[in-house]
Amino acid sequence: MRLVGVMLVVLVLFLIVPTARELNAAPMSGTVNVAVSPGGRFTPMPGGASATLTFSYVPAQVRVKVGTTVVWTNKSILPEPHTVTFLEPDQKTGELKGGPPFIVVRPKAGKEGSKNPNDLEVLENNAYVFPSEVTGVPFRNSGFLWPARMGPPGSQAVWKTTFSERDAGKTLIYTCALHPWMTGRVIVTK
Repeated sequence: MRLVGVMLVVLVLFLIVPTARELNAAPMSGTVNVAVSPGGRFTPMPGGASATLTFSYVPAQVRVKVGTTVVWTNKSILPEPHTVTFLEPDQKTGELKGGPPFIVVRPKAGKEGSKNPNDLEVLENNAYVFPSEVTGVPFRNSGFLWPARMGPPGSQAVWKTTFSERDAGKTLIYTCALHPWMTGRVIVTK
């Protein structure tokens, strides 16, 4: 009897898993939502608090039709920004490239022309801080997405972009410029 039960479970898994893959493979249209850093909780521990966090995009991959809008929302439990930054993978290494440098080094005001390293300041490139539509940089970028009511005044928790004919047939890869291990994909079909 136990063998029959195990065989029944295996049969059900073989029928359900391919069906679930097919549903995931069907391109979506309209609006698709992706949560940014959606998980986490604080667990009190002796001597202090402990945190379990999820730094990811959920779902990590979406398949959409041309004309679909994807909306990313920072759902983090911590007041920490994330980005949705589309870059191109290097053909040899797979490293994501194509955006401007994340860090900008420039002379401090009044210290232009100085050769002293102490006269330099290191800043985050505004191309990553603000959405690419605002800065006009040649790559798609959300700017810093802060969790709702946890960021500085005027900050955003949500960013969206609509995929057009120029994206058709492409797999677009994105990452968080602040946490490069976070990656996601948008597969755009006609």
